[in-house]
Amino acid sequence: MMFDRLIQAVFNEEVGHVPVQLEEIPSARVLYRSEGDVSALASTSHAWRLVRPERVAVSGKTAPGLADRYGGSGIGRNGGSGRNAVIGQVQIKGVGRTTLVSPETPASHASGGAYLEECIREAIFSGVVAHDFPYGAVPVHEIVDTGECQWWPAPIQPAQERRVLLVRPLFVRPAHFERALGFDLPRRQQAREDHDRVAAVLERSASILGADAFVALLDSFWPKWAHQLAYGFVHRLSHGNDTSSNISVDGRLLDFGAASALPSWANTASSYFHDPVATRFDCIAQAIRSTSYYIGRHLGWHLQRPADVEGKIERCAEAFRRALVFEVLRLAGLPDPMAFDVVTGPRRGAAVVAVRAAIEDAQRVRLDLLEPAPMECVDWPMAKLWEREPPDSLRLLRRFLQPLIGRALREDCRQTHARLSRTRPELFKPHLRQSIFQAIDRENDGRLGATASFVQAFVDGHVARSRREQAPAAADPMRVIPSFGGSAR
Repeated sequence: MMFDRLIQAVFNEEVGHVPVQLEEIPSARVLYRSEGDVSALASTSHAWRLVRPERVAVSGKTAPGLADRYGGSGIGRNGGSGRNAVIGQVQIKGVGRTTLVSPETPASHASGGAYLEECIREAIFSGVVAHDFPYGAVPVHEIVDTGECQWWPAPIQPAQERRVLLVRPLFVRPAHFERALGFDLPRRQQAREDHDRVAAVLERSASILGADAFVALLDSFWPKWAHQLAYGFVHRLSHGNDTSSNISVDGRLLDFGAASALPSWANTASSYFHDPVATRFDCIAQAIRSTSYYIGRHLGWHLQRPADVEGKIERCAEAFRRALVFEVLRLAGLPDPMAFDVVTGPRRGAAVVAVRAAIEDAQRVRLDLLEPAPMECVDWPMAKLWEREPPDSLRLLRRFLQPLIGRALREDCRQTHARLSRTRPELFKPHLRQSIFQAIDRENDGRLGATASFVQAFVDGHVARSRREQAPAAADPMRVIPSFGGSAR
């Protein structure tokens, strides 16, 4: 209920978002639906695109929408949604280029479109993360074929892609409460509008929820994000773009363009830079300081005193460290209640030492997902934890675990560990992109489209094969423990 009220506060034209005019796409087809009920001719009420300025008149149905402004460190020089529009209770990605795209954004990221391959990946990762991760993911409701193609200039490959729409429910990013400091910075008017937008969205949120309740909602969010980060590292499913614009304030992850399964705990670069676990929490600390600054500036410094902010960061960092140990113990096969008892009881210190030794040894290896090296050949020592002679790096962890489980739980632990430690080679980013393009080629003799039955089956099949948890986190209260950020969703 509180989250719904926050959505009401944030998505309002009065707070400074950009109004847009949308037109219906009459020939659109649903290619994927999260409920799985779809046919090649399925209708949709979510087929909208921006009215193109070069048109003299618009035929067909039109409707108003919003391109929402937001900031933070993850949007480059843009000012918010460069290709998304809010209409009703959904957000549609791929409607066309909005005025929030910076002139400095490269053409390959400024077309305003969404494309079949990337949206299939988005649906797959959101389906896996929604099931496995403690706070889930923002779901993909629909992928809609627009009937149009995008032609790319050389050297971009592939040279053409099918333009589609990706439909999601509304969500609020922490970045909605931050400035877009890089957006058209020389233009003073833009800077003033962005300043006023942050002030208005904070004041409106505080008015509707109450200032203390609004701050408390954000305070409960940070440990959730910490647990999501820890889970992704331990279970080797990297979001790849951990910023305040790629997560909802209820903890659900979104925007999986840089996401990838990983072969090990190695120090891996999924895009341009390596991402060691030692600095993984820094993105959260940065976002806490940033949002706290704007809350203090516009709602009153008494709400976000500097000493309180730093204390909040340290408590959240501790939640991250605990979540790492908790998830490693779960990965080893310990039942959730037992893992919880360890990280909150007197054996925690010994568990931290054992887990740290295993992670630090793995982090000595560096991987780059942009290189063509076969990731299937990368060693994954944790898969050998319960072998007769485990790897040297896991001996300390093995010695710690053995007295806990005894003979009664040994076989259950081995089976749980075998299930959770299986690698997901289908979700290695280079492999997945290539397999999607190849499947589209086979399906339709080129990248000009695909049938709904193909897209639905491709997404559902990959999601089913890639899940590792036996039940969704929302159905298992012990998966999300109070020390790590409250109850699930």
